[in-house]
Amino acid sequence: MSLAGSQRAGWLDEASRRVRDYTDKYLAQAAVLEPGDVPFVLAWTPATSVPSYSRRTATRVDAAARLHHALLGGTRQGFELAILERLGGSWPSFFESARINRRHTALAAEHLAQAGFDQFLDLGSGMPYHFAMRDGRRSYGKVEHVHEAVARIQPAAPVVYVDIAPIAVAFLRSSMDDDDNCAYVHGDVRHIETLLGSRQVTEHLDLTRPVAVLAHDVLSWMTLTEGRDTARRLRDALPPGSALSITHPTDDLAQPMSKLTPPCEEAGIVYQPRPRAEIEALFGGWPLLSPGLVPTGTWSPRHEGAEAPGDRSGAFAGIAVKPDRPTAAA
Repeated sequence: MSLAGSQRAGWLDEASRRVRDYTDKYLAQAAVLEPGDVPFVLAWTPATSVPSYSRRTATRVDAAARLHHALLGGTRQGFELAILERLGGSWPSFFESARINRRHTALAAEHLAQAGFDQFLDLGSGMPYHFAMRDGRRSYGKVEHVHEAVARIQPAAPVVYVDIAPIAVAFLRSSMDDDDNCAYVHGDVRHIETLLGSRQVTEHLDLTRPVAVLAHDVLSWMTLTEGRDTARRLRDALPPGSALSITHPTDDLAQPMSKLTPPCEEAGIVYQPRPRAEIEALFGGWPLLSPGLVPTGTWSPRHEGAEAPGDRSGAFAGIAVKPDRPTAAA
């Protein structure tokens, strides 16, 4: 679905209304309860246990979705600005890395659809991005969502989007509710077995057959132990023939992405870039598709960053397929 002009304004108004409704419910509870965890009243049932909202934790739960939205040209409020301003002259490289990652997501989904995959799971999907990505000077054009890229090749393929942030799910539901092939799930990827076994997922995906899973810039928002464990349990849970696409920030390329780690830590947020070897280990020895694990902007020759130095990506990308028999590394 492509939106522009009055259509875009319409879904933004509706999404904003829904988010205001959720915020009002949260504030109403926070006004009468003691400081600490405040259960957030949701308009849907989460697929897993999710962190409760409170004045202390709300920003942390929404952090990744809100920061990505800000980097891609979306709203920048106090929380986002406080973190991004700490980056100083590094802002442009983080903007570019986020945009390269978003463009790669559509290209990876398209590639997997062309390879025959007909069901998709997007973990940590974040906010929708119908807007043209801008940095105040230059438009980066429209970037497709996963279901848009897939639909050209596999029109009937279901796509399940998952995010831990209620605000991300609210915007996704508001902007793309009319697509019967899409589902929008509120869940915590760290509870991957519960997520995959939930009604919200199994109503749309047949996990006895191969599924294409996108884990793009999601494992870096966990501790190193959580990221490794989540990747391992995800690999174990997927049926043979499934594909796992990962992007992950790194300091191994030109810009040190860990510059974002200290301001995130101060806000109570985990952000952990990894070296290339640790990112490759997240695939558990599954065979990597060509061109292997490479800078995100160079994975596809159709990426506008393919002709530019790979160092600009700030992250590595790879896609691997689960073999019929366990690998030694798994």
